[in-house]
Amino acid sequence: TNFEFTFEVNPENIDEEKLLLLKKNGVNRISMGVESTIKKNLDYLGRKHNYSLVKEKIDLIKKVGIDNINVDLIYALPYQTIEELKEDLDKIIALDVNHISTYSLEIHHNTFLGVNGEKSINEDVDSDMYNLICQTLKKKGYQHYEVSNFCKDNYYSRHNLVYWHNEHYYGFGLGASGYINNIRYNNTRSMQNYLKGDYLLNKEILDNKDVLSYALILGFRLIDGINKKSFEEKYHMMILDMYNIRDLIKKNFLIDDGENIKISYDKIYIENSILENFVE
Repeated sequence: TNFEFTFEVNPENIDEEKLLLLKKNGVNRISMGVESTIKKNLDYLGRKHNYSLVKEKIDLIKKVGIDNINVDLIYALPYQTIEELKEDLDKIIALDVNHISTYSLEIHHNTFLGVNGEKSINEDVDSDMYNLICQTLKKKGYQHYEVSNFCKDNYYSRHNLVYWHNEHYYGFGLGASGYINNIRYNNTRSMQNYLKGDYLLNKEILDNKDVLSYALILGFRLIDGINKKSFEEKYHMMILDMYNIRDLIKKNFLIDDGENIKISYDKIYIENSILENFVE
């Protein structure tokens, strides 16, 4: 019975009947796409809810007896101000949920925003916003356990930890991704192909070097980093002998605290430039 069964919802799509049905069928964690609490930002993102509806539905989720709740926050929207982010954070903290995921808005060419010529926010502002999120949530008792994720009372997202620990997982359905027997795969997004049994869009067969590279890239997303003993037991290699780990420790990009190797906390915002060291 010790499992995590998460169901993703939008505020406008759930009611008491649906929640009771989910609970009856074993769902014990709800993840809600809140994104913002400010009307103009929600309009920009094409979302149909408002903060009072979010509050009402979070209370309803708690009322039916599902207390493990995540909410998503999107920040770094073009023209968004630090003051608006502060308002978002205050209102999201007021929801009193035990997990918050935060995502900096990425504008891709083939998306609605990209096609409309929207440009990403200034990088310095993005960095200031990220730092504000980290400081504010930590002050309110949230543990920053992964680059984008915060939780109270050890309510870590278990399925996220599977990814960061480079464990195997199945992906079922359109567009799902999986990682089984050292094969990473993505399913087709075409319903027609899927119904015909033509599930796979692509797959990547990993050799030992690839597996180790993924282990480092994913593991260093965790704030506590990678446990040296566990790494050696799992991969039969000492992490200190990998790539240029020792060099990165000398340069203070990585820290060896005795048990774990992790990215220096003040370098987390630039972690992608550090992780590039582990890409072949």
